[in-house]
Amino acid sequence: MRSDSDRPQPDRQQPLDDRARSHGAVDASDGRPAGSRSAVPLRTWLLVGAVLVVGALVLVVTQGPLGSGPWPWGGPGGGPDADRSVARARGGAESARLVVTGDVSTLTVRADAPRSDLVVVEPAGADRPATVDGPDDAPVVTLGGGAVVVRVAADVRWEVEVRSGASRVTADLAATDVDGVVLAAGADVVELTLPAADGRVVVDQRAGAGSLVVHVPQDVGVRALVTSGAGSATVDGQTTDGLGAGAEVSTVGFDPGAPHYEVRVGGGVGSLTVERR
Repeated sequence: MRSDSDRPQPDRQQPLDDRARSHGAVDASDGRPAGSRSAVPLRTWLLVGAVLVVGALVLVVTQGPLGSGPWPWGGPGGGPDADRSVARARGGAESARLVVTGDVSTLTVRADAPRSDLVVVEPAGADRPATVDGPDDAPVVTLGGGAVVVRVAADVRWEVEVRSGASRVTADLAATDVDGVVLAAGADVVELTLPAADGRVVVDQRAGAGSLVVHVPQDVGVRALVTSGAGSATVDGQTTDGLGAGAEVSTVGFDPGAPHYEVRVGGGVGSLTVERR
């Protein structure tokens, strides 16, 4: 009789899966260690996510407010390009008619352009870039919002038409010659500083204004003709209230045959002030 030691002993090896894990066995299905199959997909997704985040940051930096261009999807602000100054070279025009269009917050017109330029437009806080179109003797300035300064050549005789609605319009043209001013858009405040008149020069106020102030040289006469209505008119320090259509006020000693300004109030105004400096 055989003893127990002579009998065949059962195989006491670990199950195959346990032995493979303990010895770093390779899974024949994909060639990777059997215990690491779930870790690789996780690392892959983390890598893809990191790439997407970096790409989004690059887009924001290069195309958003930190970059040089406006937001491609119409985000806030017009970007630096909208505030770029534009100019028209001086050319040979001796007289010109300037039209300014496009609503803005404030508009300032001055006769102090550099000698090399006919018109210079300097926007700030604009939504869109400004443009200067048309021939030298009839430039058209189109504005894209914001606070804008338009500078014109002082050695050109100007007629200026403002079609830009604004809270405030200030035009200091004392350093140039003026053939006329047309105010074709409404404004809260309009202030004009004008040079000596050559003959009769018309200031045509066609759109409503809360306040219209006209400054002229001391020896220049002014006559105001009201065809709509004015809450009050102050001329040479004298105030007249409640002017209706057909009313007329003028500076002291006004001579219609002498060079003068004729202010036509056709759009309605809260207060009209004429001051001689």
